[in-house]
Amino acid sequence: MTDLPLSERLRKADADTLREMLREAELHLASQQTVALAADQRAMTLVGFMSAAIVVLIGASASFIVGQEQHRLLGVICLWVAAGLMTSVLLALRTAAPSAFDFAGSSPSDWASDVAQGVSLEHALADQCANHAEAIADNHDRMKINGARLWSALRVGVGTILAGGVAFVLALAFA
Repeated sequence: MTDLPLSERLRKADADTLREMLREAELHLASQQTVALAADQRAMTLVGFMSAAIVVLIGASASFIVGQEQHRLLGVICLWVAAGLMTSVLLALRTAAPSAFDFAGSSPSDWASDVAQGVSLEHALADQCANHAEAIADNHDRMKINGARLWSALRVGVGTILAGGVAFVLALAFA
């Protein structure tokens, strides 16, 4: 019995139960959208901070390399850190890039074939609940992938800053 598609298993429920399932599924999808948008905002905030740091590092690098007191090694370290932060920025941008995301509700055109075939309301609602269950699972997978991408961006950024800081201190200590 569990081998049956979800929509067929749900067809045993009455219309009121199916409507409640659909309402809760739409609420879940809307909540996923809110969480996904917040994650995108976190990624874009990270991009903003790191972009500002990249500009400062490139300026510092130019100053170290062509300034009156030249410190080429410090300039190269600044460029290296800027490149690492740029990698982090690209990873964070990929996190916030538009992707296929399923939303609550449906278009009336999605119901046209059910109407044409004379599908009962209960069967149509069961099908819609199954569609929303699939959408919830797909959104969860997308959010998990984007979460991993954002953690990668953070690891690269923080790792680059730490390694650059150590290299900078060592360069000053042995200069």
